Amino acid sequence: MKILILLALCCAAVTAARKPKRSCYWQWGKAKGGIGYKMQGIIMNKEECQLACEDGGYDGAMTDAATARHCYCGTGMTGRVLHQTEFGTPKFVSCLFDEVIPAAKKAVCNWQKGDGVTGFEGWTFGLIKLEMKLDDIADRDICVQMCIERQTYYHKINGVTVDRKTGKLCYCELKMEKINPKHPKWETCELGKYY
Repeated sequence: MKILILLALCCAAVTAARKPKRSCYWQWGKAKGGIGYKMQGIIMNKEECQLACEDGGYDGAMTDAATARHCYCGTGMTGRVLHQTEFGTPKFVSCLFDEVIPAAKKAVCNWQKGDGVTGFEGWTFGLIKLEMKLDDIADRDICVQMCIERQTYYHKINGVTVDRKTGKLCYCELKMEKINPKHPKWETCELGKYY
């Protein structure tokens, strides 16, 4: 048993040392179109899934949104379909290798120093802060674009917050009420309503 664990750790370390060769912007939604996505097994993270799919000659990758441990590879992806859990959160994230993501128009966002202040809503287990964290974002323009896309499904999104240092830590703000300038490590912009 100990030998198997050591082998698994060793393989994970080797995979982690390699970096994907192609660009891959992970977005919420199940891949649609093309040749059906094939399960690759249990992996460590989205990057490892992308590596497995690249090695197999595929042009797209998909994982479960909750853990990013279940990896699927496919070819000919044409878009995404949002499959939601019973709580309204997406079940899958996917990316098409070398997909061109249009940068959001500069006029959409007037960036201000500070963190977005959102409302709270009551759930079964108490109040929940209304913000949506997105991972692996290239920059703040991509973050804006992805939040705008999500307004299709989540009409309450009305703001975007990123870290000022890198622009890679991305949050879509739901029912944002104001921008708090007392949090200088963040910058936020207000979006118009989708509808």
